[in-house]
Parts: sequence; C-alpha cells; structure tokens
Amino acid sequence: MAYNEAESLQRAASGKANMDGLKPLSASRAALRRAVEEADWLGQEERAEAYRLELSFVERKIAMGGVWEPEW
Repeated sequence: MAYNEAESLQRAASGKANMDGLKPLSASRAALRRAVEEADWLGQEERAEAYRLELSFVERKIAMGGVWEPEW
C-alpha cells in the first residue's frame, strides 16, 4: 500500500486511526502458544524452543503495555 499524503491528512483531521497493517499482540500470543503446544506434542523440541523464545518476547511487549504489532 503506497503512502497517500492527502488521505493521511484527511484521516488525521477526522480523528480516525489508521489500523491497516496492524494486528493485536494478544492474537500473536495465542498463535504462539498453540504453536509451542503443537511442537511439543510432535516432539519437535528445537522448534518448540524457538516458539517459546518468540512467545517470551511477545509477552514482554504486552507486559510493557504493547497492544499492536505490524503485520510484516
């Protein structure tokens, strides 16, 4: 999605936030918890540990007040 200055200024004037391209951290946390559980169930310990590491990062962001993250 290309940047459109006129649209951005109009949105700013309306007070409506641009939430395009953002997702809630709680959704990421839930998905990561499921991924850890599934990897554990399948015996994929390295994959489970990688998911746990990412999950701890997301949980720290939530603990510090984070609510949204970009959808890369």
